[in-house]
Amino acid sequence: MRTPHPKFKHMEIMHFIELLVVLFLFQVGLSKISKYYFQKFSLFFTGNFDYLNYYAFTALATILLVLIIKFLSKRKFSDLGFKIPVSNDWRKLYYAFALLFFVAFVSQLVDRKFDIIYAETYHLRTMGAVIATIFLMPFQVIYEEFFERSMIQSQIARFFNNKITILIVSVNFAFLHFAVFGNNYHTITNLVFVFLGSLILAGLFQSTRNVWMTLILHVVYNCIVIFQIFFHYQGYTAGVTHIFEIIFFGIWGILFILALRPVWRYFKSTLKDRHHRKLTLVDWAFITLFSVVFPIMFYYYL
Repeated sequence: MRTPHPKFKHMEIMHFIELLVVLFLFQVGLSKISKYYFQKFSLFFTGNFDYLNYYAFTALATILLVLIIKFLSKRKFSDLGFKIPVSNDWRKLYYAFALLFFVAFVSQLVDRKFDIIYAETYHLRTMGAVIATIFLMPFQVIYEEFFERSMIQSQIARFFNNKITILIVSVNFAFLHFAVFGNNYHTITNLVFVFLGSLILAGLFQSTRNVWMTLILHVVYNCIVIFQIFFHYQGYTAGVTHIFEIIFFGIWGILFILALRPVWRYFKSTLKDRHHRKLTLVDWAFITLFSVVFPIMFYYYL
């Protein structure tokens, strides 16, 4: 019978409350402040850059909030994932990027029309809109990665093993990205593939404990997918498959095939964790609230 490993602490009520407070500050407090700023003080750009002020302010407020929590908790920057990458981190970043090809490619096979609905919903029908979205992407990802990885996943990893940490963070991330697209099928496929992508992001952080790696991967992946959606939409409206979409998946697929064996070893090593601790009632309460209840509440009330 396996015994609890000393590296894992038992989650107590105070740990539970601390994590929920951080969750509230980022997902409720920061959202409310950013929306208030946007409504009252935003100096709008024209056309596709209307939301630059909003995302820039959110990114800046996120950094300040991370610094405040860091100094109040007296944790090291390295404990939050802020450290200089080593060569092995870059190698794992490449493996994770190659693995994301599988998620992107299968999503196309399962739901080809999702890109069309997404492009029409977020007005990605022109190159100008795509460039504006790419320009804003780092600001949005800073908020997501600093919150999800530095503030939450680094803390959760103190109490749970790799598999549980990656799973509950990914479920939370997927529900936070919940959105209704067309019919139930498109909505569900979006939720599933965001979850699968998040498994890879969370796995990369769990493997490297470096938030810069997940930040880079998240930005690169999102930007590539935005271009792919645009080319898919252009091809769809023209009644053909766009040549750039074929090239895009072809190059990415080659990288995936070339890295298949090391990617598989990386994937197994990330999930491999012999340490074990029996989950308590407090653990289950946190997992349920963090993974499902709070994200759904935020979707309906924010």
